[in-house]
Amino acid sequence: MEAVNRLAGVGEQSEIARTARSGLVGLVASLEDAIGRCPHDEGREPAIELISRLNKILADWPAAARPVATSAADAKPVATSPAVPRPGHGPDDGLRALAAAFVGDPAAREYLDEQSLAALAGAAADGAELWRTLHLCLLRLPGPAADSWRAELAAFAVPETAGHAGWRTLPGELETILVAPGPLGATRAEGIRTSARGLIPDDVLAALGPDGREPGPGATELARLSALLLHLSELDDNLVLCLESVLYMGSRRLDGKYRQLYRADLLGRLREYARREPGSPGALEALVEIDEALNSLTHRPPAAGGSWWAQVRQQSRRMVDRAAAALNEAGADVEILPLGLRYRDVRDLTAGNDVAFRSGGKPGDVLACLKLWTRIGDRVIPGRVMYRA
Repeated sequence: MEAVNRLAGVGEQSEIARTARSGLVGLVASLEDAIGRCPHDEGREPAIELISRLNKILADWPAAARPVATSAADAKPVATSPAVPRPGHGPDDGLRALAAAFVGDPAAREYLDEQSLAALAGAAADGAELWRTLHLCLLRLPGPAADSWRAELAAFAVPETAGHAGWRTLPGELETILVAPGPLGATRAEGIRTSARGLIPDDVLAALGPDGREPGPGATELARLSALLLHLSELDDNLVLCLESVLYMGSRRLDGKYRQLYRADLLGRLREYARREPGSPGALEALVEIDEALNSLTHRPPAAGGSWWAQVRQQSRRMVDRAAAALNEAGADVEILPLGLRYRDVRDLTAGNDVAFRSGGKPGDVLACLKLWTRIGDRVIPGRVMYRA
């Protein structure tokens, strides 16, 4: 520790000293995270002692400020060490400036509604909330636009070596970072990612595997996707519910009441699917009902084509397509049709219980297919759409 104390005495004019200080802050954060996750680990006590010594060193370590952008005109963030304070400005001023620039971006204004954009200003008092809201909004933009803004946000992100508030891992088929760890400043935000190793909630597993049984063949992907949407319903305040069984011909922004109603409805559909014979026409019908629930949790307007959200919805539709194709190959007569293009061309394929929005697209456009039009033998199940009024 003597060498560390000597290095601290060099001061912040030394790049090596600044690097060392950042590393020590990261080590403390990593150890604290490990202690919280592993309360019975035999290394817990010496780790606590080490943290105490490191904190004493860091408390006496001199720190100097670095400049940060404070206006939308100078919104490109300056990458700085998370351990370096910025006297004279709030620690998240640069992030707020970046958010202001994002709100003024034509791509953001095209694909996000006014309430979502206003939420970014409302989150400005809390750096962690603003950080998460920005990242979640990017999931709704086309890939190139989202990637461009992620590159700007990367200047604020906390690198793995610097320590951060940890990860929340959601179930998913692919390893994807939804919210990077960050931001720099006084408030740390956890990272949010998807992984096949993400835990599926017990109620989802119970719905697909009643009586303690494991979910049936092919149900694991469905369990992950359903669990992912349920997690996002808790995280994304800009989500809108358009599920007919909860809101006939209507839409509502999620709140505590509608989150509970949505969860109960989706779990009921999963239980019904588990009761059907695998690979049967009845199982396909139940899968279409689940797809409706997954696609009826959306945004206003719906996320752009090529966005992360669009890929999630395509995953649900691919599951239905595979089930229908397997039935047709086995000799059944089934047909699945997604409804799109102009509303006047598809409204005869719905039951008239469609949802009208006043944002996104052009008047008369189908903005999203909420429920697939389905024919199983002679039985026709109408579809349902969201359209621009």
